Amino acid sequence: MSTFNPYEAPLSAVDGRSAGAQAPAQGMHTPTMVEALRGTRPWVLFLAILGFIGCGFMVLGGLMMAVAGAVAGQSAGWGVAQGILLGLVYVFLGAFYAFFSWLLVRYATAIGRLLATNETQHVEGALEAQRVFWKVMGITTIVMMVLSVVGMVAAMAIGVMAAASGFSP
Repeated sequence: MSTFNPYEAPLSAVDGRSAGAQAPAQGMHTPTMVEALRGTRPWVLFLAILGFIGCGFMVLGGLMMAVAGAVAGQSAGWGVAQGILLGLVYVFLGAFYAFFSWLLVRYATAIGRLLATNETQHVEGALEAQRVFWKVMGITTIVMMVLSVVGMVAAMAIGVMAAASGFSP
């Protein structure tokens, strides 16, 4: 229910758009925006498919590594659990990277909906899917940078402690 407000700014039609506090849901995207997303979609799908293929190889390699590690662990005397754990790390990383590929598929699907309907809400959906992908990718990058620094410091500390204790390989 709308009431008349004499103090409200006047509305006018400029380029087919209404001025005012709320913009209409339709017509707020340009053909250039749609074409940019159309051109992005094949590359997004290509990278998502490559990501899934890479994840599949990573999981298979991790499973083979777990079996080989278990066998080598028995013969080397350091235990089956350590050999299996090494392979399972790769299986976990494969599943972790599959999440990024899934986010790319979500983005490509949102672009596909836009191309099918040409509705503004689907432009927003595609941009939201893209935002989520880059947010997750950025957070993951920060975490990996921190873990890399911690790992380097730990490796140096272990080396220094080993040298101080007189350990020689």
